[in-house]
Amino acid sequence: MDNGLVMIARGYKMEVGTAPDHAFDSIFSGNTVEMCPVGALTATTYRFKARPWELKRIPSVCNNCSVGCNVRTDVRVDKIMRNVSRANDAIDDGWLCDRGRWGFEFVNSPQRLRTPMIRRNGQLSAVSWDQAFYLISSRLGDIINKHGKKAVGGIGSTRTTNEEAYLFQKLLRQVIGTPHVDHHHGHFPGPRDSMTGKPWMMTNSIAEIEQASHIVLIAADPYQRQPVLDLRIKKAMKGGAKIYIVNANETELDRFALQKITLPVQGAGAAAKVLLSTVVRQENMKAPDEALRAKMVQEDAIMRGHEEALGNEVTAQLRELAHEIAQAKGAIILYDEMATLEAGSEELAADLQTLAVVTGNIDRPGAGVGPLFEDANSLGARDMGLLPDALPGYKPAEETGMAYDEMLSSPQLKALFVMGANPARHVEKLSSSLELLVVQDIMLTETAQQADVVLPAVTYAEKDGSMTNIDHHVQAIRQALRPLPGTKADWEIIVEIARHMGAKWSYASPKQILLEIAEENPFYTGLDWEELGAQGVRTQEQEVARA
Repeated sequence: MDNGLVMIARGYKMEVGTAPDHAFDSIFSGNTVEMCPVGALTATTYRFKARPWELKRIPSVCNNCSVGCNVRTDVRVDKIMRNVSRANDAIDDGWLCDRGRWGFEFVNSPQRLRTPMIRRNGQLSAVSWDQAFYLISSRLGDIINKHGKKAVGGIGSTRTTNEEAYLFQKLLRQVIGTPHVDHHHGHFPGPRDSMTGKPWMMTNSIAEIEQASHIVLIAADPYQRQPVLDLRIKKAMKGGAKIYIVNANETELDRFALQKITLPVQGAGAAAKVLLSTVVRQENMKAPDEALRAKMVQEDAIMRGHEEALGNEVTAQLRELAHEIAQAKGAIILYDEMATLEAGSEELAADLQTLAVVTGNIDRPGAGVGPLFEDANSLGARDMGLLPDALPGYKPAEETGMAYDEMLSSPQLKALFVMGANPARHVEKLSSSLELLVVQDIMLTETAQQADVVLPAVTYAEKDGSMTNIDHHVQAIRQALRPLPGTKADWEIIVEIARHMGAKWSYASPKQILLEIAEENPFYTGLDWEELGAQGVRTQEQEVARA
């Protein structure tokens, strides 16, 4: 924080304030309120709104990014009054960013959906739940009879629970019978990383960032996207870690970096190629691979094109960085998941994974590589099989379905079921060939505004479930509020649709669904509701071994 708090005046007139002509500007400002020992600093969002003894305190998890910081949700009369940090040293180190502290107004919003709606004469009109379920099952049946099961697709969410993501893909695959299941995510070559056999994720834990000697951020801005992870990086820097930023944009971490390498726009893919090509040509490579060397020689002409696009100065800087990574005691290489969608970055994930392997920066303390995911349950969505080519646990699908982008434009798709996602933000208009668009969400999003059926869901604060954070901690979401009248949890909606379509589903709670997940998904084997406890568990090591 450049402009922090200062003490104004002296003696009995002394008070807390900001430096003259400066604002207290930080995405971690709320921590000062929580840490103030005398209550001199308070938050306007909570001040005079409730008495502490009137509050019901529920342990929960922040829903605003993929770090999964632990919070305590304070509730009064079925309204969230505040979130405060709830220390989990393995994840958040006791901190909470302002987005996590105050970004819950959508839960209390008067714009929340409160009743199912169907489109009549071009307008969405309120109906009962039974009417909505009957219409969905009837219209889906007609479409399947006319066009076949593969005319139906489903787009899931990165912010719903593991249990809901699991049931969603099961509804599409087993009840409806379509392989077209996906969600919005980065580009990775297959569900699993072929070099380690693990899912595409950070190979190191959040806490291990503090042990790194070098931290390299490529096309990533954790201060904006995963704020508490940014604090971990700064803590590692204080412990002696060298920070390198490789990015086309300015980031808050630039001023702390030992070196900032400024890329041209959409240059991350080319930068990864230069880093990798440099280390594979080193004579003392820690993990030599002759086949890989031969491949790189064949790609010399392409490499020259990358270098020309980056420029001589940037290329030289990247080659120096490659040597640093190769010689590092322990380097952690992180990149933003969505950077893999940029033109020229199709192989970004694979190249950086290879870079970590050939330099020996994988599977040891203080070393690692992986994507920084976007949303609270981005990794859980992948684990649960919201992928066109993989079932839960990354088991190969019998048939590869349409990917996310294909479903938004394919004329073969006649019905699209969207749970907790807003794909309309990625296209001007959804496919005109759709005869049925079903959307379940908490607000009337751009996608819901185009829907034939809209189903009102509940927020994370109104249901139980689990989510999987960026380094595979599986954590419990506990119900803090009674559901808004007229709404249902996503898992309840899915169960009812399955029943209306003839499935004999008997799920009565998320706990029961989690038991099934633990039986079928090798990365969740042995996990039960009680084991999640107050702070969840990290299953990566033991479950990868079982897989």
